[in-house]
Amino acid sequence: MQGRQSNVITSLLYIVVVSASLQHPLIGNEAVNGTFLQLSAVVNEVQPPYNAKIECWELATPFQDYPTIGTSLPLANISNLTYVALPPKSAEGLHHPPHPMFFILLTGTAHVVLPGDPESEGLWIIEGINPVIVAADTLGVGHNTYYPGDKTTIALQAPFKDGVVPEHTLVRRGACPGHQDLI
Repeated sequence: MQGRQSNVITSLLYIVVVSASLQHPLIGNEAVNGTFLQLSAVVNEVQPPYNAKIECWELATPFQDYPTIGTSLPLANISNLTYVALPPKSAEGLHHPPHPMFFILLTGTAHVVLPGDPESEGLWIIEGINPVIVAADTLGVGHNTYYPGDKTTIALQAPFKDGVVPEHTLVRRGACPGHQDLI
């Protein structure tokens, strides 16, 4: 049963990433072998009080040619996959993820806002544009998340196996370019 569950999780993540990469402003429709995925991450400062911050990461593994058509990218080993339905015009309040994870938006809109950082635009997560982020601010007070849309927001939460985030390089502090010009 566990092998089958792993195959289902891998298939769902593949579908989400292929869909996202075809529309991702940092990949585009011309993704080729050797192109790297950039995505935004909510992480902690390294010193107490471990405030949340937003970074743009580039994953270390490049896209590869898919056997039939398109490209693929193995994202990370995950421990499970949770389907979450969040009501329209709602807020989670101040919180942090229990484990470092991918947050994968299937429908709707989410707005992550950092407490105590009024200068920050935060991070907008929008279906079909930048639906995959890393949520890894597991220390400190965390962040606020709002779901401002008129429809239910559906997301997948995929914690990294043993809490190990994918290999990456830091592109810049703040959300990946283009992600904040959307709203």
